[in-house]
Amino acid sequence: VSQSRYGVAMIDKFVFRCDFLKEWNPSRHSMDFPIFRLDELGIPLEVSIDKDGVCSNVCHAWERIPSSFEGMAFKVFDTRYKGGNEIFFIEIKASPPKLMQGHNVFGSVDFCDCALRLIILLCKTYPVLASKLDFSTWYLAQIDITYSSRVKNDKEAKRFINALSKVSSGQTKSQTAYDGTAYFGKKNSRLKKIKVYAKHPEVLAVIKK
Repeated sequence: VSQSRYGVAMIDKFVFRCDFLKEWNPSRHSMDFPIFRLDELGIPLEVSIDKDGVCSNVCHAWERIPSSFEGMAFKVFDTRYKGGNEIFFIEIKASPPKLMQGHNVFGSVDFCDCALRLIILLCKTYPVLASKLDFSTWYLAQIDITYSSRVKNDKEAKRFINALSKVSSGQTKSQTAYDGTAYFGKKNSRLKKIKVYAKHPEVLAVIKK
């Protein structure tokens, strides 16, 4: 846990992507998408069957890889044979603190440790798939950082957040606000989204569940 002038900081969510190893394509005289099929990766697949019993649209749906606590979401994206913008990569996403300790009241700011926890879980679950990945292409698609501050009680937290929803600084303005929750920044921004909310009610709901 890292103590900063903002309060307690932690990495709350990661989204990582990775490409598969490319293979030599003799017809194109270049490195190209791998030619192996999805059913060779040892992952669960979904398939559509028409009225004549013909199988088509084989795909990998989002699944949750279990761990000791919270699971990790995982999916293979594959449009190699569907024309248009061909893509072939994997995506994993999880909350490192929930994955490692079962909650995100506090957590780690060690980027490498948190990232490795996700990647190692994938490799142990699907070693065949992992052997076909190009590990030099791992990249971070999204990261959520949480800063926590304490107040006296829930009533004070709600009053603070509701007052904060009326505050602006330059172009950083509150776009949407609910009772006890405030959002800042553009709704569809791909670079930054800010959310301020009370954690205590969420923790109580998780404990009850």
